[in-house]
Amino acid sequence: MVIQVDPDRESSALDWDQDQEVLLVLEDDALPEAEVVSRPRGEDLHSSLMQQEAVVSWQQAAVVSRQQAAVVSRRQAAVVFGEQEDVISIQQEAVVSRQQATVIARQQEAALFIQQDAVVSKKPEAVVSRQNEALVSRQQEAVVSRQQEAVVSRQQEAVVSRQQEAVVSRQQEAVVSRQQEAVVSRQQEAVVSRQQEAVVSRQQEAVVSKQQEAVVSRQQEAVLSRQPSDGQMESDDFCAVCQIGGELLCCDRCPKVFHLSCHIPSLLTFPAGDWLCTLCRGEQDAAEGYACESAPSGESRAPYTLSTRDQRRCEKLTLLLLCHLLSAPFHEAVSPLAQNYYQIIRRPMDLSVVRRKLDESNTLHYFTPEQFVDDLLLMFRNCATFNYPDSEVARAGRDLEAFFLEQLRQVFSDRTFPAACQKASDQARLCWLHRKRKDNSRKKKHLLGGKKYFL
Repeated sequence: MVIQVDPDRESSALDWDQDQEVLLVLEDDALPEAEVVSRPRGEDLHSSLMQQEAVVSWQQAAVVSRQQAAVVSRRQAAVVFGEQEDVISIQQEAVVSRQQATVIARQQEAALFIQQDAVVSKKPEAVVSRQNEALVSRQQEAVVSRQQEAVVSRQQEAVVSRQQEAVVSRQQEAVVSRQQEAVVSRQQEAVVSRQQEAVVSRQQEAVVSKQQEAVVSRQQEAVLSRQPSDGQMESDDFCAVCQIGGELLCCDRCPKVFHLSCHIPSLLTFPAGDWLCTLCRGEQDAAEGYACESAPSGESRAPYTLSTRDQRRCEKLTLLLLCHLLSAPFHEAVSPLAQNYYQIIRRPMDLSVVRRKLDESNTLHYFTPEQFVDDLLLMFRNCATFNYPDSEVARAGRDLEAFFLEQLRQVFSDRTFPAACQKASDQARLCWLHRKRKDNSRKKKHLLGGKKYFL
């Protein structure tokens, strides 16, 4: 089977195919250039190079695919028309077209490389200069910011240190001023307290001197007013204890007179018949006519008290002290107006307290004569502690203490009291030992009562 082909038709077909292929190639070549032209030129160099390489690869792939499609179509057409010569010519044209496509691709690659070199050659200096300027500006900004931060931090540290120094200096000044004020206030208080103590001691000295003068004057008047012509002993005109007149009870053996409440023991009514005071009464004499105010009839005595003999001895010593001329400051307790007295003297003692403890109906009645002697020595020790050594009250206390110790040896001739026989240093050591023994016993009780035990 032979197929006849019109030469004119063949040429026209070939011309159509070639024209169609050229149009396709022109269209393919024009598209990437338009895309390249339309791309912005201000982008980064690296991104533009990558885009151009992608465009070139895409163009090459498009050319190859289209050439293959053209060859396939021509082969099919040659098979249809059965012309081998046309097939050969088509193959030759395909080879030529491939060569042309490769040449065009190479030219395009060269053009792209030339454009890239031109772009790189035109803009590297500007880019590098801009980058360098940006780096320099950033470095300068970083340096300036660091310097500013350092300056600000130094200024803040300086301000904080100054503030702290100012606060510390103010606190130190305040502490010093407070200490100075405290010292000044203490000194002023000490001065005021000393002045007040001096005033109190002077007042007490004045009272004692006035009382002594009054007693001496009264005794002189009594001595002058006595009339011993009738052969009887004249009694005093004033109470031997309080040195005040009034209804007085006279002793039948001595010139002393007493108020019922001033005598020891105190009386309720005047006794009938002869009456002897405690100073004149012997230890074995009966106590007839004594209606004691503190122990009325029918009232029982305390279960633990002094014996009758010791009771009379203690009453006699107390009455001797009350009748002494220098015992006026010790009759009653110190007035609360005496500043700092009860802060300095923790255990105040006076003859009124001793007298109450001698009352047999009192629950705080003395058990032993040692308690009685300890209270009287405590009274003299308080006087020596509070008053100035050269004051009149202190001298009166020392004289009265000597008188008491002498009378104590006479009244209690069969007994000795360690606290009264030792010297002042020995008394202080005895007090210290007693206090230490007391503290040790308290500590032992505390330790044994708790959870801690010591071997």
